[in-house]
Parts: sequence; structure tokens; C-alpha cells
Amino acid sequence: MSTKHTYQSYEVFYKIDDTPGWKIAIMAGDKQLVEEKCKKLWKVYKIRYESGTLDKLKDVYPFNYRANFIHMRDDIVYSLELDKWFELGEIIPAPDSKCELLNNFVIDYKLYEDYCTIDDLRSTLFESFHGREAVEITVDVTFKAAQMQHTIRFLYAHYYQSDIINFLDSIENNKFSYLIIEEYWFAKIFVWTIGDKCRVKVQDYHTEIVKEPVDFMIDKKTCIDVFAKFFLSLDNEYARLEKMTLDSLTEEDINFLHEQHENIKDFDWHYDF
Repeated sequence: MSTKHTYQSYEVFYKIDDTPGWKIAIMAGDKQLVEEKCKKLWKVYKIRYESGTLDKLKDVYPFNYRANFIHMRDDIVYSLELDKWFELGEIIPAPDSKCELLNNFVIDYKLYEDYCTIDDLRSTLFESFHGREAVEITVDVTFKAAQMQHTIRFLYAHYYQSDIINFLDSIENNKFSYLIIEEYWFAKIFVWTIGDKCRVKVQDYHTEIVKEPVDFMIDKKTCIDVFAKFFLSLDNEYARLEKMTLDSLTEEDINFLHEQHENIKDFDWHYDF
């Protein structure tokens, strides 16, 4: 009986030209063989991950991940206009596709009550991962822009404040701006500043393909004002619920949290008790 060989597969980012963005390949073999094949196929590439095993030698390129899978696994993002992937920190070029120019838009939110009882909020604090103790709230955030409307279930805690500040500062300073929502809520927000206007997109990664249910142009000042007002309101609501939760702690609770933090301690202690 012949032996069945199993080959590793590797995720490879490669370029087909000198424009921004990457295509994805799944290449089979050991790392040396994958390296040799990549050199023959592309001038620019990077082997990113050992992605699994295959029962037979098979290469697939270009390869497109399911949107819901890749959002859970990685911070890479997809450009519909370019049909390419980008790593976190890379600048996605401003889209040149047409979209509606609006005078205003609205961001509403509503507490997801089933996750915001005092017992639930206490649980988020006691079950924090990696020593990052936090009260976490869950809200349904709805974007309303002309005929477009889309709701995201949004996790919020104090450790997102720096991401939000960076997001708003980047818009103010005419940089490509993004906010990647906590992985389980399958959403990403992008803003490009183009002159005195902003292009705003909300991407949805719930299904197998990336969708963009919200996509419009808006005056830059209006864009900043709407986002800033929303985040301030959300932060105030969070502060209220966080205080309510912390006020419920007993001395035994506080000692437990300190002990838990000391055992993990990946992040600095946040709370003043």
C-alpha cells in the first residue's frame, strides 16, 4: 500500500504590477519549494503564513478568502474597486468610482439591552482576556445616509478610545483613515479626505463576499462633526455604565481582579482601585 503524502500550504501575497495592493495565492509544498515557485511567478511577493495541509500538490492563484472567515482571522482588508487586498497600515488609494454627494448623514446607536444588564457588564470585567480588564458594552450602531441604512453591532470599551482619536485625527490631517470594529461584529469603516470632501465607506464582512452598504461623499467638516458627536455620546454612555459596574464591586471583587491582572499582566492596570 503506497504512502499518502501530505504537503503544507502557504498563504502568499503577490503583486501583478507596481500599483498598491496584493493578490493572494495558496501555494503547496514545503517552504523551499514554495519560495522557488514564487520566484518564477512574481517579482514581488511575500510568504505570510503556513496555512494548513493538503493531500496533494495544488496551487491556487488568485485566491479569494470568504469575507466572514478572513475578518475573524486577520486584519487584511479588501478594495472592491481594485479587487486587491491590503495589510493593516497600508494606504488604500481613494476610490475613483462614483457615489452620492450628501449634505449630511446620521449615526444613531442603541444599547443592546440583553448584553448591558449589571450582571452582563460585571461579567465582561471579570472575564477580560490577557490582563486587559474592562467593562465592555454592546450597542447597535446605525448609519443613515440618504437611502442607505446599515446597522453594526458594536463592542465598545475604554481601550478603543485611542483608536477613535487616531481615526478622527487622521481625517482632520487629510490621511487615509480607518476604524476596524472588534472582530466579531464583521465591519470596517474607511474615510478618505479628497480636497474639502470625505469619501466614507462602511464595509460588511458578514457573508462570503465583502459588501459596502454605505458609500458616499460629504463635506470634511460635517464628516468630522458627525463622527465626533457620535463617539462623544457613546463615550458618555459608556462612562455611565462603567461607573455603575465599578460601584457594584465588593472588596472581594477588587482583590480578585488585582490578582487576576497580576497573573496575566499583558497590559497596564487601568482602573483606580
